[in-house]
Amino acid sequence: MRAVDFRSDRWRFFRYVVVGGGSTLVSYGVYVAAVFLGVSYVLASLLSFVSGVVTGFLGQGRYVFGVVSTGALIRYLVYWIFAYLLYLLVVSVMDRLGVSVYVAGAVATVVVAIPSYFFQKKVVFERNKGSAAFLSIR
Repeated sequence: MRAVDFRSDRWRFFRYVVVGGGSTLVSYGVYVAAVFLGVSYVLASLLSFVSGVVTGFLGQGRYVFGVVSTGALIRYLVYWIFAYLLYLLVVSVMDRLGVSVYVAGAVATVVVAIPSYFFQKKVVFERNKGSAAFLSIR
């Protein structure tokens, strides 16, 4: 019987989906709660974004890519600023088309999440970027 290589890309993608799914649930939960409480979707998106960045960076960095460094954090933040603007664009367009902001938030989450794995793997958490880790990864 062949040993399972948990470092393979297949297992890394599986961990990405699990960790990202958990982070997305937290983020979307914050968004829904804020909208339900009467907060505008712009502010709800910002609160959701911040919760998603924190849980996503720590989870993806530690459990998926094994890199949690200052440089990775900076790249992650820059990526998610652009992702946040894309998210707002999708929600805004769907809102103007009469789609519920709850549905629009879910759709925008998927639109942003799809390219995220590849960008994080190739750019954000690339091991050869040369900055010192600020959390130990074992």
